[in-house]
Amino acid sequence: MSAGVANYIQSKLFSPKLWIPPFFTPLTPNKADDDVGSFEPPTPVLDYSKSVQDAAEQSSKKKKKKKRRKRGSDERAQWLGDKAKAMLAAGYLTGGQETALQVAKALGIPILGINTWADFAAKGVAAPLNLSLKRESTEGVEAIIGYKVAQPRLLAQALTHSSVVGHDSTFTERLEFIGDAILDFMVIRHLYDREQQLTPGGLTLLKGAMVSNSTLAAVCVCSGLYKHFYHKSHPLQTSIRDYVAKLEISRDKEYQNAESEGRLPGQFWLEIAIPKALSDIVESVMGAVYVGDNFSLEGVEKLFENLLKPFYDKHITLKTLSHHPTKLLFELFQSQGCRRFTVQNDGKGKKTTPNIVQVVVHDITLASAEDPDPGLAARRASLFALDALEGDPGFFARTCDCRINTMAKDKGPSRSAEQMEAEDNESEDGRVANEPVAAEILQESDIEEGMIVE
Repeated sequence: MSAGVANYIQSKLFSPKLWIPPFFTPLTPNKADDDVGSFEPPTPVLDYSKSVQDAAEQSSKKKKKKKRRKRGSDERAQWLGDKAKAMLAAGYLTGGQETALQVAKALGIPILGINTWADFAAKGVAAPLNLSLKRESTEGVEAIIGYKVAQPRLLAQALTHSSVVGHDSTFTERLEFIGDAILDFMVIRHLYDREQQLTPGGLTLLKGAMVSNSTLAAVCVCSGLYKHFYHKSHPLQTSIRDYVAKLEISRDKEYQNAESEGRLPGQFWLEIAIPKALSDIVESVMGAVYVGDNFSLEGVEKLFENLLKPFYDKHITLKTLSHHPTKLLFELFQSQGCRRFTVQNDGKGKKTTPNIVQVVVHDITLASAEDPDPGLAARRASLFALDALEGDPGFFARTCDCRINTMAKDKGPSRSAEQMEAEDNESEDGRVANEPVAAEILQESDIEEGMIVE
């Protein structure tokens, strides 16, 4: 708004016939030259026959009107925010990161002390500890990512766990933070190029699957990157060893099934609880490469092309995602026109409490499942719900009246302001209720050896 961009945003298609140049005033005919004569509109007749409603009713209407106005204001703010993001994307696609930076500054986004992309390098901070990898570990990581790391000490920091004495976990977390942002960017750019006909909803679905902790942990193990992770914690070592064993069994089984069925292998890692440190490794290494290259994309692009892109293209497509039970369940509800359903976690995703996920339809608990991992609990509850619906074909006919109510609203007489307000509230409840359960496992893990602490 402060940049004045809102005045140039059009909500309708441009019509050349209706366009009037700036500072142009169309001529109007003179009354004297008008053969037909001037036309004066009739004076509106005010109808005072209606009775004045009482003060309480007027106050209630004002509150509802204020609520609708606030909702409309929020929607407009979101709309303007989306347009700002679109302009940033247009700047990047047109002239790369330098143009995108200039667009951001023109929009008034506060990026203090930065005029060109090279200025970010001056704000980079060196690794706080004198850490170094073994030579074979450095060469091993570089072989995996297909790129020679510019600052090996940053890589050493990224691959060192907080259980190592003197390790600065805050610095590693900062590498994970920037690595997470770069990963999102690289994945979105890859999907934008690969799936050119896909809707934003489909792109978001694929992006969420690619950047999830479970996927990154599988990438870390399948690539062998986890073997160069240094720690001093036996429980975490045991956690990783168990995960690796389960993952290899699941991968072999999925590959055999895919070959016999003539399809690409899917997401074989979804049913296995992960040690979160494995996904952190991928993000922190990506952050170390990016910061080490003075915030240049050269290294992370090589890393993405060699480490992530082949894995994504092989395992994560719309066809492999179509078998996710929660997605299938939501598609089934939507195909039946049902709006009053939810997948809710009573344990709220905490590791200290059991995660009890319930599938509730019109206040009826259709299925439930319990698991220490909230993601697995949601997946199993969805599977149980699909089985229940398959065994009870008449469930929606007996339980759901959403489609009938929608048709009645469409065909019924004009609605009052109160009825429209009630419908708005019902729609809002539906949107909240239809949000799927999304949870990740918060565990730590390590692997032995790989680094010398000096």
